[in-house]
Amino acid sequence: MEWDIVIGRERSVGAGWAFAVEVSCDGRSCEHNVLLSWVDYDYWCGGASSPADVVRHAILTALQAKTPTQFGERFDCSTLRRCCPGFDDAMRLRLGRCPAAHEPGTWTEQPLRKAG
Repeated sequence: MEWDIVIGRERSVGAGWAFAVEVSCDGRSCEHNVLLSWVDYDYWCGGASSPADVVRHAILTALQAKTPTQFGERFDCSTLRRCCPGFDDAMRLRLGRCPAAHEPGTWTEQPLRKAG
Protein backbone atom coordinates (compact mmCIF):
# COMPACT_ATOMS: atom_id res chain seq x y z
CA MET A 1 0.00 0.00 0.00
CA GLU A 2 1.48 3.33 -1.03
CA TRP A 3 0.43 6.55 0.64
CA ASP A 4 0.56 9.99 -0.95
CA ILE A 5 0.97 12.74 1.63
CA VAL A 6 0.64 16.32 0.39
CA ILE A 7 1.66 19.02 2.84
CA GLY A 8 -0.20 22.23 2.10
CA ARG A 9 -0.11 25.65 3.69
CA GLU A 10 2.12 26.14 6.75
CA ARG A 11 1.13 28.64 9.44
CA SER A 12 2.87 29.67 12.64
CA VAL A 13 0.61 29.12 15.65
CA GLY A 14 1.32 29.55 19.35
CA ALA A 15 4.32 27.35 20.11
CA GLY A 16 4.61 25.61 16.74
CA TRP A 17 3.10 25.23 13.28
CA ALA A 18 -0.20 24.18 11.71
CA PHE A 19 -0.42 22.45 8.34
CA ALA A 20 -3.16 21.59 5.89
CA VAL A 21 -2.45 17.98 4.89
CA GLU A 22 -4.07 15.66 2.36
CA VAL A 23 -3.50 11.92 2.70
CA SER A 24 -4.40 9.68 -0.26
CA CYS A 25 -4.29 5.96 -0.92
CA ASP A 26 -6.05 3.70 -3.43
CA GLY A 27 -8.02 6.58 -4.94
CA ARG A 28 -9.39 7.78 -1.60
CA SER A 29 -8.21 10.91 0.19
CA CYS A 30 -8.90 12.86 3.35
CA GLU A 31 -7.81 16.24 4.65
CA HIS A 32 -6.41 17.05 8.06
CA ASN A 33 -5.26 20.05 10.05
CA VAL A 34 -2.04 18.93 11.71
CA LEU A 35 -0.20 20.67 14.54
CA LEU A 36 3.52 20.32 15.27
CA SER A 37 4.96 21.88 18.42
CA TRP A 38 8.43 23.39 18.60
CA VAL A 39 9.26 20.89 21.36
CA ASP A 40 8.39 17.83 19.25
CA TYR A 41 10.12 19.33 16.21
CA ASP A 42 13.32 19.86 18.16
CA TYR A 43 13.13 16.43 19.81
CA TRP A 44 12.60 14.51 16.57
CA CYS A 45 14.97 16.36 14.24
CA GLY A 46 16.89 19.04 16.15
CA GLY A 47 16.32 21.53 13.34
CA ALA A 48 17.91 19.27 10.69
CA SER A 49 14.67 18.99 8.64
CA SER A 50 11.89 21.38 7.73
CA PRO A 51 8.74 21.33 9.88
CA ALA A 52 6.79 20.13 6.81
CA ASP A 53 9.15 17.14 6.42
CA VAL A 54 8.70 16.26 10.09
CA VAL A 55 4.91 16.28 9.68
CA ARG A 56 5.16 14.12 6.53
CA HIS A 57 7.38 11.60 8.32
CA ALA A 58 5.14 11.60 11.41
CA ILE A 59 2.08 10.71 9.36
CA LEU A 60 3.95 8.10 7.31
CA THR A 61 5.45 6.53 10.45
CA ALA A 62 2.01 6.26 12.03
CA LEU A 63 0.46 4.83 8.85
CA GLN A 64 3.18 2.18 8.60
CA ALA A 65 3.00 1.23 12.29
CA LYS A 66 1.62 -2.16 13.20
CA THR A 67 -0.90 -0.42 15.45
CA PRO A 68 -3.98 0.85 13.57
CA THR A 69 -4.02 4.64 13.66
CA GLN A 70 -7.08 6.83 13.30
CA PHE A 71 -6.41 10.43 12.36
CA GLY A 72 -9.01 12.98 13.27
CA GLU A 73 -9.76 15.97 11.10
CA ARG A 74 -7.47 17.93 13.43
CA PHE A 75 -4.65 16.39 15.46
CA ASP A 76 -1.29 17.17 17.03
CA CYS A 77 1.73 15.09 16.02
CA SER A 78 2.43 14.41 19.70
CA THR A 79 -0.71 12.24 19.90
CA LEU A 80 0.86 9.78 17.46
CA ARG A 81 3.55 8.80 19.96
CA ARG A 82 0.86 7.66 22.38
CA CYS A 83 -0.86 5.32 19.92
CA CYS A 84 2.19 3.91 18.10
CA PRO A 85 4.75 2.02 20.20
CA GLY A 86 8.31 2.93 19.20
CA PHE A 87 7.12 6.06 17.39
CA ASP A 88 9.81 8.39 18.80
CA ASP A 89 12.64 6.01 17.87
CA ALA A 90 11.23 5.51 14.37
CA MET A 91 10.87 9.26 13.86
CA ARG A 92 14.38 10.06 15.01
CA LEU A 93 15.81 7.33 12.75
CA ARG A 94 13.76 8.52 9.75
CA LEU A 95 15.01 12.05 10.32
CA GLY A 96 18.65 11.04 10.69
CA ARG A 97 18.99 11.14 14.47
CA CYS A 98 19.81 8.31 16.82
CA PRO A 99 17.05 7.40 19.28
CA ALA A 100 17.58 8.88 22.73
CA ALA A 101 19.37 6.60 25.20
CA HIS A 102 16.72 7.07 27.90
CA GLU A 103 13.88 5.80 25.71
CA PRO A 104 12.90 2.15 25.68
CA GLY A 105 13.63 0.52 22.36
CA THR A 106 16.13 -1.58 20.51
CA TRP A 107 18.89 1.00 20.28
CA THR A 108 21.13 1.81 23.24
CA GLU A 109 23.83 4.42 23.53
CA GLN A 110 27.27 3.27 24.60
CA PRO A 111 29.06 5.58 27.05
CA LEU A 112 32.22 7.26 25.84
CA ARG A 113 35.39 5.77 27.28
CA LYS A 114 38.01 8.00 28.76
CA ALA A 115 41.32 7.87 26.89
CA GLY A 116 44.33 6.61 28.82
